[in-house]
Parts: sequence; structure tokens; C-alpha cells
Amino acid sequence: ESYDRDAKHVHEIVSRLHSVATAIDHHLQDINASLDGIEASTEESAHGITDVTGNTEELVREIGEITREVNKL
Repeated sequence: ESYDRDAKHVHEIVSRLHSVATAIDHHLQDINASLDGIEASTEESAHGITDVTGNTEELVREIGEITREVNKL
């Protein structure tokens, strides 16, 4: 009788631990998915900043050319 009671108790504990481990696994998967999204957004932002920097540099060069042409007049 004591063995059965102990076995049931151990089974309950193991079942609860399994449930907790499963929940933790799901949360970790959600965290990983969120981190993947953050990584993609960060990469896209970096590309956007690089593009803007390149466009700004070209704009500065063109303004310089316009200024030189105006100064020739």
C-alpha cells in the first residue's frame, strides 16, 4: 500500500515536471522566434542606413558640382 502511494506520488511529480519542461520549451521557442525577428529587423535597418549614407554622399558630391558650376558664372 505504501509502495503504491509512493509510486503515485512520484508519478504526479514526474508528470508536473514534464508539464513544466514542455511549457519552458514552448517559451524558449517563442523567444527564439522573437530573436530571429529582431535579427532580421536589425539587418534590414543596417542595410537601410547604408543606403541612406550612400545616397547622402552622392548628394553632397552633386551639390559640390552644382556649386562649382554656379561659381563659374
